[in-house]
Amino acid sequence: MNGAREAQDLNQRWTRSLIGLVVAVGMMAWAGATVSGASRNAATKFWAKRDRMLRLMAREEFAQAERLLRELEREAPRLVPRGTYEYARAWLRLSMSDSGGAARAFRRVLEQDALLSPHAAWHLAAIARQRGAWEEERALLLEALKRQPAFWLEERIRWRLAENAWCRGAWEEAIERYREFAARSPEFAPVAQFHIARIRALQGRVEDARALFSALSDERSGFERSTQARPIRVHDLLGWPNDIALQAVRQLDALDRARQAEVTPEERRRRARIYRANRAFEEAREHYGQIIARFPDHPLVPEALLEIGRSYYAEGQFDRAIEWFERVAERFPKTPEGEQGFYFVGHAHARAGRWAAAIARYEAFLAAYPKSEASAGAHVNLIDALRSAGREEDALRWCQRTRAQFAGQPAAIAALFSEARIRIGRGEFSAALTALDELLRENLNRPGPQMPDRQEVVYWRGRVLEKLGRWDDAIGVYLSLPEERGSYYGRRATERVRALWEHPEAKAIVRRHFRQWHAQARSALLRRQYSRAKMSLQHALRLAPDESTRRELRRWLDIVLSRLPVPEGLSRLQQAKLSLTCGASTRDPAMDVQRARAEALLCLGLYDDGAWELAEAWGWGKPTRSQPLELSSLYTLAVVFERGGYAHEALRVAEAHLAPLIPRDYPLDRLPAEIVRLLYPTPYGRWLRAHIARRGLDPALALAMLREESRFRPDAKSPAAARGLAQFVPETARRMAERAGLPSFEDQDAYRPEIALHLLGVWLEAHVRRFSGQLPLVLAAYNAGEDSALRWLARAGSDDPDRFVSEIGFQETKAYVRRVLASYWAYREVLAQHIRR
Repeated sequence: MNGAREAQDLNQRWTRSLIGLVVAVGMMAWAGATVSGASRNAATKFWAKRDRMLRLMAREEFAQAERLLRELEREAPRLVPRGTYEYARAWLRLSMSDSGGAARAFRRVLEQDALLSPHAAWHLAAIARQRGAWEEERALLLEALKRQPAFWLEERIRWRLAENAWCRGAWEEAIERYREFAARSPEFAPVAQFHIARIRALQGRVEDARALFSALSDERSGFERSTQARPIRVHDLLGWPNDIALQAVRQLDALDRARQAEVTPEERRRRARIYRANRAFEEAREHYGQIIARFPDHPLVPEALLEIGRSYYAEGQFDRAIEWFERVAERFPKTPEGEQGFYFVGHAHARAGRWAAAIARYEAFLAAYPKSEASAGAHVNLIDALRSAGREEDALRWCQRTRAQFAGQPAAIAALFSEARIRIGRGEFSAALTALDELLRENLNRPGPQMPDRQEVVYWRGRVLEKLGRWDDAIGVYLSLPEERGSYYGRRATERVRALWEHPEAKAIVRRHFRQWHAQARSALLRRQYSRAKMSLQHALRLAPDESTRRELRRWLDIVLSRLPVPEGLSRLQQAKLSLTCGASTRDPAMDVQRARAEALLCLGLYDDGAWELAEAWGWGKPTRSQPLELSSLYTLAVVFERGGYAHEALRVAEAHLAPLIPRDYPLDRLPAEIVRLLYPTPYGRWLRAHIARRGLDPALALAMLREESRFRPDAKSPAAARGLAQFVPETARRMAERAGLPSFEDQDAYRPEIALHLLGVWLEAHVRRFSGQLPLVLAAYNAGEDSALRWLARAGSDDPDRFVSEIGFQETKAYVRRVLASYWAYREVLAQHIRR
């Protein structure tokens, strides 16, 4: 219960609702088109003045904005529902830090029994809470409930009623309120149950508390929360459902320590696994250590030994990890844990850069456990270790052995790709081309350690053809990789083609290809063969030698696209309209109250509350909805979510329903700006400026990372216990918080967007400098750790970014680097367009 932090968060949400997303200037067009009853001229003046008011809010000129609000109220008193002007006035007063004036305006909304009276009561309660007026807050929350709020607001009210009772020390009332909340919001019931357990402990009912904590520590739903899970709309709950099992097991440990209770080995293992899953390694080791010390002959001892070693390995303490791996391997060689311990010694030596020791252990493992399921991986790891040790001939021999032993399996394909990379590094390009051609005859669509995908192999084939001086063939290969939205190798292929203009032997060849495609485009245009012209222009654009030529070709492409039939999906999307009827809600008896509230909020730019009100009015995400929403409704939802600061929901709607309608090769700069903002949201502008841009970092990079890390979802948590927007694991978050000067940082603070961006800024500032701005290295280090990135860089033996990316040893990290860079290039274009506008 941190009152100062709560007040800060509340003020930030108030300000965001008014000024955070005033891209609403575009609403004038649709709102003016739908107003009925008033003259068109009067309505147009109203919306123009309303937009001026929003621009003033964006500049934080609140006094002038309030003056315009008074003019709007005087000139168009009936265009919006009763009380809406007072509600907007209250928001303005809050932004001017005039809580007294805001409270008076919210009171007038309540007295008028206006459409937005539940919202007014809710905000009055928040003002009372800031003053510590708990009884007043309680009365206002109950008043808000009486006025039949939408479920999303009711959920927040019921949670605050429970928290209010806690603050007043009314324990039985708090328990009842938490139970009511749990019954209404079963997804978040574990959080309520946790608070009930804490109350029982405070009341001295230890056994009741212990039973609840024990049940909650079995709850695994927190580890399953993905970007598709139901969003948390109760700000106080941010991150809590993810961490209930962890918090509950800590409470259990505290209770057991207080009474010096005996804990069984099975229970210790259960708690240790929860700690390990949350990267609370010291606490996990405590339980595993107790199993070993107190129950030395128990069947769980091998697991305990292995997991202690793995915890040190995860922390980068490789020598300590080896001690424990060796212990389990020596004591229990015939168990799965003993086998794994023997194998992991090789990993620990490799991570520590001791290649001779790693090679020896991998070879010993293959001799000791020839039928192990880990045998294929051990072969691949041995090849990597030999390469890192500079023993390339030995590595090639092991490539051949691996291919022979695992023919047709992923390990054989990984070995062949290793051989290709060795040949490239040694300048043996003909042999490398043979290996790459052989790879293309394999099935590359299977998972496996260090498996390349088809685009990666095709791209490298182009690079090798370059080295062989086969310029025509190389250009053909590069152009076969389409440059599409989200395509990493398509973009890299274009960059390679353009680089050929600087090569003295290739310049004439690339000029010839450019002129051929340029001539074909001109000919097709003259003959009105627009499909052929489009393809020719796309190739010519990729081959064009300079930006002025590309600008001219883009003008041609604009002409061609305007003459071609609009793709069916894109045509449907272009016809989608914002489905709001500002001004109609006071006169349409058929419109339900919730829809009317939503439009009252949205039509004055109060998207923060209005977005969820509209989503619920339309039944968004409800399994009981009989018919799917129409495209215009989905588009409207995405827009209001984005403007309301809910980028994660906007992106979720856009990716599921809007992006599939847009051809992947359709230029971003030809899409409507609103659609681009939905595909590539740019939220958290204030904190991006404060923590990213102010450090001289590129906001496009931070946005791309957040998009791929969490899809902008503040409450995201990964199976590896990475939390929040920026997905920091706890130990990294703590280290960055110390550097950032945040002494009171707690693990759950990583769920707070402003903290996540602060930590990200600190991390990026250090590592962009550390890696001299080489973004593939920076991103690999972010995803897999600095030591892994340096290991792959050393194995690449080059500062060529393509060599580095192909040496990334973790499939997840390689895919991550490629995805973030593709998003980064898109964000660079999006932000440049925004600046131009």
